[in-house]
Amino acid sequence: MTVKSTLWQNLRIGRFFELRRLFVGLRDVVTYRRCNRARAVGKALPIRVKGLLAPLWCRPGTSDAQALWDTFGPAYHRPPMPLADVGTVIDLGANVGYTAVDFANRWPHAQIIAVKLDAANADLARRNLDPYGPRCSVVHAGVSVHSGMVTYGGTREYGFRVLSDRQACQDVREAPTITMDALLDRFSLHHVDFLKMDIEGAEASVVTPGARWLRQVGAMMMEWHPPARCEAMAAALSASGFNVQRVVSHPRGLWAWKVEGCGPAEIEIRE
Repeated sequence: MTVKSTLWQNLRIGRFFELRRLFVGLRDVVTYRRCNRARAVGKALPIRVKGLLAPLWCRPGTSDAQALWDTFGPAYHRPPMPLADVGTVIDLGANVGYTAVDFANRWPHAQIIAVKLDAANADLARRNLDPYGPRCSVVHAGVSVHSGMVTYGGTREYGFRVLSDRQACQDVREAPTITMDALLDRFSLHHVDFLKMDIEGAEASVVTPGARWLRQVGAMMMEWHPPARCEAMAAALSASGFNVQRVVSHPRGLWAWKVEGCGPAEIEIRE
């Protein structure tokens, strides 16, 4: 056996033990690997993750398997510091509901609102969140500064994004949009304890200095994407009373939180 093949074999073995630590049984590891094959097809399959109330559903041959690993492996969506008395969580860009499920297990008495642009992803998110009952809701919409309809597209299920007039895409789809103020009004929310944002560039228009909805959020984990810029996002959050830090483990992660009685935070962030 060559050095190259030995290295590859060791990497495969290491990956197997990583998956074995994550999933309940060997059958779940096998199912995950089947779903993770690019050419795999078929209906969504259940995969049991350690510590969760119910199995997660994963579609073979899609980006679901990668999203599942990102959620329960590196777990970039989780707040880096403990949050007490979390009663309301909004998951913007919830994909197929894996991060929302993690929040539902992490805070078993919290209301979870998962928002997703794509209809098929939103349907699977409902299926994944159904075991957690009426405290978990899925909204099929894209977050925007205007309510209406928007076109979107992409090549991977976890990376669908709103298209500009100049962008070309073979598979163009339409979805309704909702503003953050309308979302909070729909659920009669005056305060959100934790908000996760991963909306593929739409944050550039949604996160602005002085936005009313930002004053109603206690803590936020954001993954920003172009055309959004790190400094602009951090400045907008700071102007709304957040302390802001970059997430060391994620090149596009921002962690923002408020401290009782503190004003806008002093920040120094370089792109």
